[in-house]
Amino acid sequence: MQKLGNTFPKHARARTPGRTPGVRFNSDEALLWQPVEIYCRIRPIDEAEERCIRVLDNKTLEIAPPGGSLAIRSQTQNAKAMQYTFTKVFDETADQKEVFDHTAKSLVSELLKGRNGLLFAYGNSGSGKTHTMTGDNRNGGLLPRSVDVLFNSISMYLATPKTFKSDKMNSFDVLSPVDALAETSKDPAEKVPFPPRTPSRNRQDAYESKEPRTEDLSFLSGVDSDCLYAVFVTYVEIYNNSVFDLLENQPTDSRAKAYFQTKVLREDSLRRMYVHNATQLEVRNADEALEAFKRGQKRRRVAQTTSNDESSRSHSIFTIRLVQASLSGSTAEVVDKSTMTVSQLSLVDLAGCERRNRTNTKGDRLKEAGNINNTLMTLRNCIEVLRENQLSGTNKIVPYRDSKITHIFKSYFEGEGKIKMVVCVNPRAEDFDETVLVFRFAEMAREISVPIEPKTLPPARPDPYIPGRRKQNHFQQEIDRISREEHANSDQNVVFSLGTFPPHELFQNADIQEILTNLESHLKHRIDTRSQLNSNIMLRRIAFRDRLVALDNDSHKLNFEVQTLKGQLDVEISKRRKVDTDYMNARQSNDTKTRRLAELERRLASKDQELNDKDLKLRQSQMEVERVKSKYSTKLLDEKERIQRNAERKNAEEIENLNHQLAARERYLRKLGYMASTKKFDNVGNPTKPPAASDTDLQALDMATTKREERESRRDRVENFRQRRSKSVGGEKWLDHRSPGVSVPLGTVLQPLMRKRKSVTELGSPQAVGKCDRYVLTTQDKDSGGELETRLYKGNVFPTAGGGAQVVLNDVEILKQTSPTSVKKRRVPETILPGETVDSKCKTGIVGGLSSKKSKR
Repeated sequence: MQKLGNTFPKHARARTPGRTPGVRFNSDEALLWQPVEIYCRIRPIDEAEERCIRVLDNKTLEIAPPGGSLAIRSQTQNAKAMQYTFTKVFDETADQKEVFDHTAKSLVSELLKGRNGLLFAYGNSGSGKTHTMTGDNRNGGLLPRSVDVLFNSISMYLATPKTFKSDKMNSFDVLSPVDALAETSKDPAEKVPFPPRTPSRNRQDAYESKEPRTEDLSFLSGVDSDCLYAVFVTYVEIYNNSVFDLLENQPTDSRAKAYFQTKVLREDSLRRMYVHNATQLEVRNADEALEAFKRGQKRRRVAQTTSNDESSRSHSIFTIRLVQASLSGSTAEVVDKSTMTVSQLSLVDLAGCERRNRTNTKGDRLKEAGNINNTLMTLRNCIEVLRENQLSGTNKIVPYRDSKITHIFKSYFEGEGKIKMVVCVNPRAEDFDETVLVFRFAEMAREISVPIEPKTLPPARPDPYIPGRRKQNHFQQEIDRISREEHANSDQNVVFSLGTFPPHELFQNADIQEILTNLESHLKHRIDTRSQLNSNIMLRRIAFRDRLVALDNDSHKLNFEVQTLKGQLDVEISKRRKVDTDYMNARQSNDTKTRRLAELERRLASKDQELNDKDLKLRQSQMEVERVKSKYSTKLLDEKERIQRNAERKNAEEIENLNHQLAARERYLRKLGYMASTKKFDNVGNPTKPPAASDTDLQALDMATTKREERESRRDRVENFRQRRSKSVGGEKWLDHRSPGVSVPLGTVLQPLMRKRKSVTELGSPQAVGKCDRYVLTTQDKDSGGELETRLYKGNVFPTAGGGAQVVLNDVEILKQTSPTSVKKRRVPETILPGETVDSKCKTGIVGGLSSKKSKR
């Protein structure tokens, strides 16, 4: 890596890559530049929808204009099929895991090596950018998978909380264990969520689902075991070209006005851009990081538009900052700040560009769409200027400061890390015009490269310690423990001593030979004792070495067993998670089927209710038909009787008139006979005038006529006008309801025949009525002629749905009775009073079949 740093040209120290003099790069310089990797992901759509994109292979796709597109109507250069090449193309069948493995996983690996990375999603509104970045609980996107893989790799080497503290200048300070404990004790309370200023009508957070989150179990190798790691996250958004902190603490006073404070961009000591005073939250695991992301996601500006129900109205930047520092040689709790490295990975979800003529936005939405389009246009301009500087060797100034999003990305385009872009597109035919612009931007971005400056490489840390000291410290602690246990179990009364020298002072009367002999024997004893002690020490050293070798072997065996058990544990965890996933899927399927069953039961109950209602309506209609039928039957009978009575009355009147005429004729004939019998002739033979009839004669004649008529009337047959007998026959149980107005008993053989009946004068409860099969109501009244008329109203008894009973009348019988001795009044024929003649009473007379007109006298 030092070779790469030495071969970097001196004139390339300028902050903007485009300011390099107009020379082409040779093969050695090409090693210091890396291209921007562009990936394309196609959103799945329904099979019935018309498409304009076709995937040719894993790197190339073709887009063809549909018939009604703007390109076809205006006959522009886009009015033909075009092909575009990407680093990799993910078709509609690609899942989140595949996209992560090819895009973000390598950036996480670079993050562990101390290098920065930038990954942002670009595309039109509704093309699937937010889904690609976040996903859901079951199928996480690039952001949750990056967090999972990072913590899976460094979870064994995390520092104690608050060991690293932000210095508010885009760097960190190292705290001692005591200071870290003090900082932990005064940690601020959990931040209060603040609702978004432009919420969607039906907004649903991807992580609000109750189903458990499916974690990514991948991990990366190459983690330095002699380092301590800490992870910090920040989450900011750029709304209307202003920067807001989504993790900022809100005021606890409810009376205070809650709003976002805009943040400013600054440059740190390493000339890198950062958001000043942005909240950097230390997280200990993936769940805490995603909880912080979810809290910020609730505050992010989203709104409903015609193209997307949850359209992002701002650019969001979620940054993962990894702090790593080397351990000291003495203990694993103290870190060396001189070896500290800070790297970061920024995951950006850009808002989608919109066209006013398609979305019909107005008001705040129109202002937001204008700022979004201006920001994306500035990003295109910056990339276009970079591309022109690199390909043509020009020295144009890149307009990073025209937009906040490009100002933040400035450090990345100047060599602070690796850049990747995921282009999300919607293959629908109606999105063709917007998709072509996205492909052009991706094609232009693919032609630029960013430098790898030496400052982005991991620093050569002056580490004087032996590698593997974390394991060495654990090993030394184990040895000290074993030594303490052996020392406690050893015999405390055994004392190794060489003894004291015998008296060897030379006095005047001392025996020199004896002193020398004693001293010699003592020295020999000391030599023997020393040899014995050396032998014991050697034996102890050999035994201790053997124990160390055995302990080392046991340690290797334990490590192997631990790794084996860890592998087995991972397998079991995978199985358990698979079982949990299957269980959740089965449970969800069961819940779905249960809901489906409940829906079917509800629909069945509704259908049964509808059937009952229709049956009730049918019965009611039948009852109505029966009622109308009975009503019109009664009317028909009444009308028949009325017509019959009128006919009988007219016949009787005609007969009576004829009888009167006949009586008058007979009376007239009798008078003529009387006159003929009393006729006399004179002497000449001419008839003489008959004498006038006396009153006595006329009365006698009338009396004789009346008696004769009475005799003739007695000889007439007596007729009874009572009608037919009742039709009520059968074995049904009758309810005989006789109103109190029935005073004349029907104790004759012509009364209705009801074998089983219950006679009442008042109706009781509906249950009593429901126990009978037929019903009859008897009433008596006078008819129009003044004769007694008995009416029998008959009907059927039906049970009702409420438990009662109802009566449907369907027949009526009318019984009449006429006195056999009654004699109809006859008109008395007009009689000729005394002193009157027939000629004086009549104008016309009939004699012998001839008529003659009489003149008045």
